[in-house]
Amino acid sequence: MAAGMLLRGATLLDGRRWEPQSDRDVVIEGGRITAVGKGCSAAQTVLDCRGLTVMPGLIDCHVHLSVTGGPDFLREARDPLAFVAWRAAKHARDTLQAGFTTVRSLGDRDYVTVHLREAVAEGLVEGPRIVTAGLPICMTGGHGWLFGSREADGADGVRQAVREQLKAGAD
Repeated sequence: MAAGMLLRGATLLDGRRWEPQSDRDVVIEGGRITAVGKGCSAAQTVLDCRGLTVMPGLIDCHVHLSVTGGPDFLREARDPLAFVAWRAAKHARDTLQAGFTTVRSLGDRDYVTVHLREAVAEGLVEGPRIVTAGLPICMTGGHGWLFGSREADGADGVRQAVREQLKAGAD
């Protein structure tokens, strides 16, 4: 895309106006949108987008990429780490293909999303940008303890747990 790509004639949802804008052109250069309007200059690659809608990527602020959310959560809690990582990678790809370009992961087992974030950034797997909390933090025996949460009690314990997450690469 060195010379740029032109998306011609799309319906545009830009997030600044309530109403969609019809027959808009979007110019992409170097992986970034550089112009939006009508009658934009031609680029090396032109895609006819009449009848299609272009919009900014969606952001999901609460995901757990390594679990399914299905009824057999006790089995998932015992899955081997490699299987958990493969599941997270699949969910990341599916999430991106659904239009979410950024997710906030609020905790996964064994720092899976910390490493997945790096794999996505290096282009090893397809996925959205990941902002991750690392391990969930809960009180001893609290919500999520079964899934490898970092258990902590009291202000000092929670402060230490947070520092551990940051040291391990959490955002």
